[in-house]
Amino acid sequence: GARQDQKTFLKHVLLQNVRGRPFSFTIHEKGVRTEETPHPWWKLFLDYGGANDDLRREKHRVLDILRKIFPELLGFDKNIWKPKHRDDLMNQVWEAFEAIGYSFANSIGRFVPAPEERAAFQKLRNQLRSLAEVEERCEKFREEIRREVGDHPVVALYGGGLSIQLVVLAIGWRQWGTGKRGFRQLRSYCGLALSRIDGKGKPRISRVRPGIRQALFFVRLTSRGKEIIMEAAKRRGVPKLTKRTKTMEIVLKDIWRELE
Repeated sequence: GARQDQKTFLKHVLLQNVRGRPFSFTIHEKGVRTEETPHPWWKLFLDYGGANDDLRREKHRVLDILRKIFPELLGFDKNIWKPKHRDDLMNQVWEAFEAIGYSFANSIGRFVPAPEERAAFQKLRNQLRSLAEVEERCEKFREEIRREVGDHPVVALYGGGLSIQLVVLAIGWRQWGTGKRGFRQLRSYCGLALSRIDGKGKPRISRVRPGIRQALFFVRLTSRGKEIIMEAAKRRGVPKLTKRTKTMEIVLKDIWRELE
């Protein structure tokens, strides 16, 4: 029956040496279990990630408004976020964009009914103010991150950028142990362990803590990151390593050794 099937499954799992993840909780006097308070560095990492997500959302909202009143401007790409052009959008100095080939007078957005256009103009101003507030919050978090880990030796080793600061913030507060077991624990924590199987039966990495992998993606592009990856390719006897996950893992191992 179902119970026997469960026993068979558990037996198979145990034979595969699969281990569960330890729970994290504190038992209070009344026996109520609550999650432990996260380390300040990890909390700061999560807070910055949340603010950065808010920033992306605010920018998308600005673009949604522009898509209605001046859609051609969306082709301006990232330059639209420069201070000068932000001021032009806030003050609606549309002539300023004619110098770079975007005519508001000839925009298909001019066919929007006047009442809707006026409402969109006001919404755009409000959204730009909201965006500025989120940007200020992100900058405060970046300043706090620099105070916490900006002088860390590993940060200096990798060029001192924000991405390596975030990686150290995420993993530098904890002792991961030595040897293969220590690194496997760290690799799993960062979501780089092949612990999932996709629909085609191929192993895939975990989806936990994507913020760490996002930071590692950019760390591998630093001078030291490229150097470490190149050395690993030579040891394997190949011209270069192209798999993103593997290169991130190689850089992570180097960081782990430096943290020991």
